[in-house]
Amino acid sequence: MTLKLRFSPGAAADYRTIYREYEKARPGLEDEFRFLFRKIAVRILNYPQSSPVIYRGARRLLLGKFPFHLYYRVHGKTLKVVAILPARQDPKASRKRIRREH
Repeated sequence: MTLKLRFSPGAAADYRTIYREYEKARPGLEDEFRFLFRKIAVRILNYPQSSPVIYRGARRLLLGKFPFHLYYRVHGKTLKVVAILPARQDPKASRKRIRREH
């Protein structure tokens, strides 16, 4: 089954914010982030069950060398990224955000 990748509005905003921060931090770092993100997106589209369920059906995956977790859910033929949050964020705050993006 081929899944379609979608972003919640909040996850899309997360991605843009992180991208801009890395763009300002060091030239080329934003490209590294984008490349790794795409690589991970292909992985989870091919193996959506490979990450553990963390909360209410949302799965979590660390974004490699970048200190962020990607949270996603699979709904039928859609893989929806619900949030991209700092890995060190308080788990309660992460759960609240995931609940909001349901």
